[in-house]
Amino acid sequence: MAVLTYGQRKKIESHIRNYHRYMDEIAEWREAAAAGPPKDARSRKSGKRRSDPTASAAVRLASPPKHVRDMELWMEAVDAVRRRYEREDKGRLFDAWYWKPPRSVRAVALSIGVSEKQFYNWLNEIVIHVALLAAQKGIFIFAE
Repeated sequence: MAVLTYGQRKKIESHIRNYHRYMDEIAEWREAAAAGPPKDARSRKSGKRRSDPTASAAVRLASPPKHVRDMELWMEAVDAVRRRYEREDKGRLFDAWYWKPPRSVRAVALSIGVSEKQFYNWLNEIVIHVALLAAQKGIFIFAE
């Protein structure tokens, strides 16, 4: 019996591969949140209350929308796994398989100096590790 279904595995690998895209999207969201609402929204009078743009930006940055928070949590899980394996051959596999231009399993395994079977064993370990951390953060559920 497998720990992860095929669909769950693909979902986790998708989050690993999208790490850098998530980083860019979060940076864009933070810039937009810090800049404040569009000019036409700022020009409206808010009755007797005075609007403090700095406080408004701080509130927006302190409470990101769910999709942004989820991206941050996936990044944290992937980061933790990457740091865990960075001084090992598994870290080289991680980089070569997920973050470098696509290559064949055989080419990546040869570049690291392991068999294809060992490649798949390590890849499985990495994916399960990310899944466990994501489950701890509440962004992944094992049961489908």
